[in-house]
Order: sequence, then structure tokens, then C-alpha cells
Amino acid sequence: MKALGSRCAFLVGFLVGTCTLYVFLRQVWFERTFSTRSRLDGLEKTAAQLRELEEDSKNWKKERSALFNLNHPHHKGEDSHMADELYKKVRILCWVMTGPNNLQKKARHVKNTWSRHCNVVVFMSSVEDPDFPTVGLGTKEGRDQLYWKTIRAFHYALENHGDEADWFLKADDDTYVVVDNLRWVLANHTPEEPIYFGRRFKPYTKQGYMSGGAGYVLSKEALKRFVDGFKTKVCTHTTHVEDLAMGQCMEKVGVVAGDARDTVLRETFHPFVPEQHLTSKFPKSFWYWSYCYYPISEPGMAQWEKLRQLESVYLTQVDELYDGDAFPMDVRHYLAHWIESQDWDRAARDHDVAMVLFQVLLENLDIQHSRFVQGGESFLLQHNIRRFKHSFQRYQEEPYNLANIIQWFLAKEKEILQNAELAEQVQLLQVQQNPMETDCQRNIERKMADVKNKVQCMEHTVKCLEEQQDEFDFKYQTHNMEGTTNEAEKTEQMKVLQALLNRLDASRKSMLSGMGVLLDGAEELLCVLVREELVQWQRRQQKACIGSPDSTCLDQLEKWFTTEAECLFQVRKFLKKLEELMGKVTYEHDPVKKQKPALQKRVDSLLTSLLKSAFVVETQPSMPQGKGPLVLRTNVQFSVKTRFLVKFPELNHAMKVNVSMDREAPLVKGYRRFNVLGTNSKALNMAESMSGGMVADFRHLTLKEQKSGGGGKGIHDLSLSVTEELHIINFNTEFLLHDMSVSLETSSLPVVIISNSSQQQSAWASILWFNMLCLEPKNLLFFANCPVATWPQLGEMLSWQFLSSTTRGLESNQLDMIAHKLFGKQQSYDACKISWTKFSKENVPNTNFTFWVWFDGILFMVKSHLENLWKDGSIMGFVSKGKEKTLLKKKQRGTFLLRFSESIRDGGITFSWVDYSPTGEPDVRSVQPFTKVDLCQIPFHEIIRNFQILEEENVPENPLLFLYPDTPKVEAFGKYYTEKSGADSQYIKYIKTKLVFVSKENTLEAKSPMYSDTVEGEGSGPMNPRYGLGGEAFEPSTLPPSGLIGDPLPPELPLSPDPMFSVAMLIPDEDLNPTLQEFFNDPRMYDCVDFLSDDTTFLEGALPGLPFTAPLQPCE
Repeated sequence: MKALGSRCAFLVGFLVGTCTLYVFLRQVWFERTFSTRSRLDGLEKTAAQLRELEEDSKNWKKERSALFNLNHPHHKGEDSHMADELYKKVRILCWVMTGPNNLQKKARHVKNTWSRHCNVVVFMSSVEDPDFPTVGLGTKEGRDQLYWKTIRAFHYALENHGDEADWFLKADDDTYVVVDNLRWVLANHTPEEPIYFGRRFKPYTKQGYMSGGAGYVLSKEALKRFVDGFKTKVCTHTTHVEDLAMGQCMEKVGVVAGDARDTVLRETFHPFVPEQHLTSKFPKSFWYWSYCYYPISEPGMAQWEKLRQLESVYLTQVDELYDGDAFPMDVRHYLAHWIESQDWDRAARDHDVAMVLFQVLLENLDIQHSRFVQGGESFLLQHNIRRFKHSFQRYQEEPYNLANIIQWFLAKEKEILQNAELAEQVQLLQVQQNPMETDCQRNIERKMADVKNKVQCMEHTVKCLEEQQDEFDFKYQTHNMEGTTNEAEKTEQMKVLQALLNRLDASRKSMLSGMGVLLDGAEELLCVLVREELVQWQRRQQKACIGSPDSTCLDQLEKWFTTEAECLFQVRKFLKKLEELMGKVTYEHDPVKKQKPALQKRVDSLLTSLLKSAFVVETQPSMPQGKGPLVLRTNVQFSVKTRFLVKFPELNHAMKVNVSMDREAPLVKGYRRFNVLGTNSKALNMAESMSGGMVADFRHLTLKEQKSGGGGKGIHDLSLSVTEELHIINFNTEFLLHDMSVSLETSSLPVVIISNSSQQQSAWASILWFNMLCLEPKNLLFFANCPVATWPQLGEMLSWQFLSSTTRGLESNQLDMIAHKLFGKQQSYDACKISWTKFSKENVPNTNFTFWVWFDGILFMVKSHLENLWKDGSIMGFVSKGKEKTLLKKKQRGTFLLRFSESIRDGGITFSWVDYSPTGEPDVRSVQPFTKVDLCQIPFHEIIRNFQILEEENVPENPLLFLYPDTPKVEAFGKYYTEKSGADSQYIKYIKTKLVFVSKENTLEAKSPMYSDTVEGEGSGPMNPRYGLGGEAFEPSTLPPSGLIGDPLPPELPLSPDPMFSVAMLIPDEDLNPTLQEFFNDPRMYDCVDFLSDDTTFLEGALPGLPFTAPLQPCE
């Protein structure tokens, strides 16, 4: 057993030893191999560096931190004589703005490529790097340091290399310069001229300035003046916007902004990457168009290419132009360049020229055919080209006819292009406000950058002041502790201390003066933000509440307000630091002691004003199902959102907002008062805002009227209706941060509070009128002395109602018709005015409703039932009867238009069409308007689709063929048709009882068993209860001679009390629902009632008849 155990132990030991030895040997081998590879890699890297250094030594001579070119590089085989001559005569120093992180990523590529064509190259960075090399300018990195870098770089270039170059180019490390071409431009000028070149922009300075991204080059004289400008303080560092500040300084020191364009007026400096300039088409609203000093020359484009890039509406016109066989579109497309380069006008007058062009055209067609064959194009393309060539053979004898045809097509193409360009210009005029807004924003951004820069400089000044004071304090304390008895030494020390104190006093005065300048800039910026930008936003919000498309986004304002607040809090911090320093060291006539209180008071005043203005109502009060915002109903929940525009994260959930009502209620007798119920206290927080703003979103507030015995008591004896009574919802909170406390208040726009839904229409009219005219949001007695509105104001507001409801506003001709309805015929309506009473209180003449009720009824009908047709532009809408006839009588038979009724209270729509008599006289006919009652049962496009007239003993016919001016009906409405039609239509019941008419002896007669006692229609009076005929004051006993076709109903036949019941229902064993086919088979089965007539006595020329005004089933 012992022997067995010994053998086992031996085997185990052997295995362990073998494994250990294997691992040890493998590790040794790995380390040696890895070390060898590392050394090889290191050697390769070192070799590459050595090669690069060797290459640099051949190309550059390094002096200080500059690189002097030893070889002017050229491509092999090129003629470099001119370039070499210019290299010697036009000496250029190129300094490249870079940074430590960009040396290997960008700057090294500049060093190895285009900069080798410069005479001297200097790379300017924030930190010195002797190996690259770079000049250390002692600045920080970042865009806000660009101008500091530029100032110091130009100073360095003049002081160290002023005699080694004639021109001084500034470029970025991502710029590419063709230096030889630059020399060609500069060769026409001398370095003694005070001039500089670049991509010239025009805003903000009289002569413009050069784009920083494109680079710019200064003459030696310009550089000297720039440097001297800073020495004499004509120029200062006012902003980090480098190129603009550079241009402003150049203008001050008399340096001319030169024209760097070439001989054919093309730009030579470009601010974007090459592909953008070559391939991009900048939209006209892009800032680049308004900034460029000289007109932008876009790449030339063939006329055919321009046509192909047009919008679809113009491409349709091109397609229609080439619809025939006179000149095939294929030929125009494939031979576009050749066709546009020929003189077809001359060919149309000269037979010989025409014959030459004709022969060349045929040759080009053969060439194109060969291309198709070689390229493996489809057989159809090859066939068509052969066919076109054969077709052109007919012009063999008279080729000038073909020249005439081609010339005509080219002229038509130009017309289409001109129309498209005109439309684009009109669109540009409509959005011309945007560039102005951009300029305003850029102006604010410049002011903001200026204030921020001054704050940064002030922070540096405070640190320097503290260091100076520490130095003085240390030496003063040392002097006191040493207590020297040597009078001469003591006097010398006192002189040193006095000098230090004088310097400290000057620094304090300088800092206080700079702080005053800083606050001047902050105050100027605050005035722009509070008195201009915020006021404009409040007005935009007012208009947006009543449908205007104005933007009410607060993000930009929040950014500006927050930055301004941060700067002012920094100034408070500086003042506190000054107070701390004054506590350590003060002296007689200390400027801090004298000026600090005034500065403190000023900064606190500015900050308080900013904070109070920063608390706003972002979303005005509104009910979920209301007509619009600012109309509230008692006991119905509404929502409202407030926002604080100073976004400090430490204030999140720290400021509680409280809601109250009518703090400054007017003293008017009967004025109602309300309590705000629900969660009326909420903290401002960042969680409830999509953009992370500080908001308090109240979503479940309600109003309840206070029972105080018939309303409030007051001194004003005014009579205001409930919907003219305005109320304000107030919000208050407390700002507390950095030992500063400010009470903040804001309020909603005035709201109208109703108690039942029937008041909503009138209440919305009040909101529209107030926000259209009132610029004082807290004027609660606005309707006590209500101003009138001019027609331009009212027309714009009415258009907004359609725009906000359907995304399509009113056109000028539609607005003119409404103005005509209100003011009669005028040469111009701009000076016309309308009162509040006429707008919403007085009935329209000969009706029982106001203008607003009529307009709002149409708007509701369009939004509920006709929105798609309105957005398509199919509904002309607001057009008078006279204008309707004028438009239609010049059109082809079957042309119709859609217009709104002028005499139906809740909105009606009708159509009129033109027919022609056998003698060719136009006859314009209309139908009684369809109301929302009809449109709840059948879509209007189905009414147009199925409307029919039965000519005697003929098949039924739909007289509606072309939508005005000439659009086929199917093209205009076909996309909305239901799949099933005729007897299978889901609307067949309505169709067979309402939409079929019979024409007998020039009279249209409706074949319907339905009638009604009354019709509230187009100026109609009471309807004849037997015949269902509407007209002007028709009486049963005095019918017009031509009022009926057919026999009257038997007198013994009882009348149905329900106008929805047909006469047939009163006859026993009669089929209550005859089919449409039975009706067509026997058109006399309902001759008893006339629903359509040529009678022109109706107010709107409508064809009188019950089917279009009979009350039907109400909408669900």
C-alpha cells in the first residue's frame, strides 16, 4: 500500500511540475514576442516621424514659431512661370487659427497641402507647441475667444513678420485656399492700400464685413491700421462675433472692404463647403440671400431642367403643353441642350437656316437612337425615336414651319417658368417678416454676447483687483511689523506703499466704471426684451387666441431672460466681492464706499424688473369643448398654464403659484364675482413642460358665481350684457434666491364667463372683438366704450377663423364680397369701419340674425361637413348673386360654382350652373340652399354627384359638368365619391326623394311626394301648404300664373302635420317607398308639386322648392 501511495504521489507531482514548466515557458515566449513586436511598431512609428521631419526640412525653414516656404510646389509638367513670378512679387503670410485638439486632426493637413503655397505660415493656437510648431496666444479655447485670438494673432504677425510679407491671410484649420489664385486677385493692388478682401456680407456696417468662415486677407497698410486702432482704443473687444467685430474695426480705421470677385463677377471666397455652393439651391428665406453684399449668381441651368424642378401644379401645365403630336416631349427631353442653343427665331424667317437646323435635328435623332441601342434601352424608346424622325419628314419642304413650332413651345415654357417664379416671389413677400425677425434676433444675440463678454472681463478684473489688494495688504502689514527706524528706508517703503495704493485706487475706479458700462448694456438689453420682445409676444398671443397663425413659442425668450438674469446675478456677486474687499482695505475717498450703493440699487432694480416681467401666462384659460380660449362656463372645468422665463434648476418645485379672481374688479353695478375651485395652488416645475421650462399647469379649475344679492355694487351706471362682462384670472408667486426676494404677479387675458351653452356664440364674438382691437389687456370696461374696427382689421380676423378651423383662410375676392355685404359697393374698403353693435347686435337688413351669427353658422357648417372641399378650393363660398351670373354666363354649358347662402341663419350652401337656350342665350340656374340638416344625411359631394334633371321623355341628366372655371366634376370631387352608386348607394332614399327634377316646357319640376308648411330659405316667405312652393310672400289664394305645372291636390286630401311624411303616405295601399326605377319609368307620378322653377323673383335666384329646406332628421 505504501508503494502504491508513493507512485501516486510521484505521478501527481510530475503532472503538476510539467504544467508549471509549460506555463512558465509560454509566458517567457509571449513576453519576448510581444516585446519584439512593440519594438518593431515603435521603430515603424519613429521611422514615419523621421520621414515626416525629413520632408518638413525639405519644404520648410523654421524660424521662431513660423514656417518659411523653401519650395513653391507645382504639379509635374505644368507651366509654372506665371505662378512663380507672382510668388515672388505677391508675398503672403498665411496664419491659421487652430487649437491643441485640432493639430493632428486638421492643422497637419493644412500644413501638408495648400499652406505650402504661402510664403510664410504661422499656426495660431491658445497654447504654444514648439514641435508642430504653433504660437501660443494665451487665450482660452471656444467660440467666445475667436476675436481675442484674431486680435492677438494679427498683432503677433505685424510685430514678428511685418517685413516678411505684403499680405496677411487669416484662415481656419478647416479652410482650403488656392493661394496662387489669391495672388492673381491681389496682384491688381498694392500692399500700401488700406484694403482687405473676403466674402463680403452687408448687414450691421455701412461698407459690410468679410465672412470669417471664408477667410479674409489684409494688406500691410490695413494690418498696421488695425493694430494701431487697438493701441489708440479706436477699436476695442466688444463682442466674440469675430468677423463682424473685425469689419466694424476696419470701417473705423478707414480700411476699405474690397471687391474680390473675378472678371465675370463670380465670388472667389466661399463660406460653405464646395458641394453646397455647387449643388445646393438655397431657399429664398435662407439668411445667406439677405447677407451677401453682391447678387448671388446661381449655377446656370437649362430651361428644360428648370421646368422639371417645378412644383406639380406647373408640371401639369408642361404635360398639357406637350399633350399633342405637334412636338413630342421625348424629343424635347433628349435634345434639350441642343434645342435651347439654336436660333429658332432666325430659322423661322430664313429658309436656309431652317433647313440646316432641320437636317441637324434628324441627325441628332439618329445619334440618340444609336445611344439607346448601345445602352440596351427598351425597344419602345428605340421605336419612338424612329417614329418621331419619320413624323418630322413632313417638314422637308417647309422646315421654317417646324422652327415656328419649336419657337412657340419654347415661348410657352418661358411663360410657365415666369408664372412659377412670380408665385415664388409672392410667397417670399408673404414670409418677408421672417428675415426681419432674424435680424432682430441677431441684434439681441449681439447685445447678449456683449453683456456676457463684459461679465467675463469683469470677473477677470475682480480677480486682478483682489491680487493687487493682497499685494498691498501684505506689504503694508510687513511694513508695520518690521517697524524700521531708518527714516530714509521708511520713506522709500511709504513711497512704494503709496504707489501700490494709488494703483489699487485706480483699479477700483476702473472696475466701478466698467461695472457702470456693463449695467448700461444690461439695461439696454432689458429694455429690448421687456418693452419690445415680450410685448410683441403678448400681442402675438392675443392674436393667436383668435386664430392667427403667429408663433407663441417662449423658448427663445426664456433663453434670453435666463442669460440676462445670470449676468445680473453675477454683477451682484461682484458687488458683494467689492464689499468684502472694502472691509479688508479702505481709505479716504475710497470709490467703492461712494459708488457701490448706487450700483447695488441699480442692479437690484434691473433684476427686479426682469423677474417681474418673466412671469407670464403661457396658455390662456380654455375649456376642452369650447369654441376657443377665454370663454369659460360656470361649473365646467378649464385649464391654464403659467411659466417663469428665468430657468434656474435650483428653483424647481420651489415657487408656489396661487390662483385668484378679479383682484381689481371694476366698480360696476351688477358685476358678477366668482370663486376659483379646484387645485388652485401649484409649484413651478420642469416636469410638466415639453421643453423643460418652469411651468405650473392648472388642468382642473372651475368657477362658481358668488351669491351676493344680485352682483356687485358700483359707481358706474353701465349696462353690460353677460357676454360683454370681462374678468381676469390672477396668479402670484414668490421668487427667493441668493438673498433676493421678489413678489411676482401675472394675469390672464380677459375671459367671458357664461352659464349655459347658448351664450357661447355671443361670448366668442366678444373675445374676437376685444383681442382684435384692444392693446390694454386689463381694460375690463372695454365694451363700455367699444371702439370701431376698420375693414382690414375685421377682414383679417374673419380669415383667421377659417384658417384656424380648416387650415385655409379667406381669399381677397371672398373678403371683398363680405365687405360689399357690410358696406355696399365701394371703390376701396380700407377706410370702411364697422361698430361692435353692427357686428354682433343689429340684425342684417331683411333678416332676423346678426352678421356674426350668419358668418359663424357658415364657419360651423364648413368645419363640420365641407372641410375637405373648402381646403381643396372647390367652394367659391362668398360670392354675390350678381357676380355669380357674371362669372357663369361666359362659361361653357354645365359649368357650376358653389357658394354660401346669404339669408340662412345657421349656414347654407347652394350651387348654380349655366345652361344655354336654343338661341344661345345663357341661363344661370340655382337650387335652394342645403343646410347642415341636409348635410347630416348626405355628403355634399354626393349631392353634386347625384343631382339630376329629367328632360321630358328623355333619360335623366346631371347638369353639373365643370367646376368653375373649367375643372371636370369627376376630377374635382371624384376622390370623395363612395364606391356604390345609383340604386346601390347608401344615400338612395335621399337621392330619389330630393335630387331628381323634371323639365317641362322650360320649367324644372321636382318629382317628390314631400312638401312643407314653411321654408326658411333664400328670402322666401310662407310656403303654399298644398304645393310646397316657396316664393316671395306667396299666398295660397294668389299664386303667380306660372307658379305651377300640374293639377293641385284634391281639397279633401288631408295635410300631413309632419313635413317628413309624403303625400303618398296618406293614400291607402300606396307604396310608401317607390323605387328610383319606377320613378324614372313614370315621371308623371308626382306631377302635383313643383320644386324647381325659372322664376327670378327669389332673393338669391334660387329654384324654389321644399326639398332643400324641409326639416329632416337632426345630426346626432
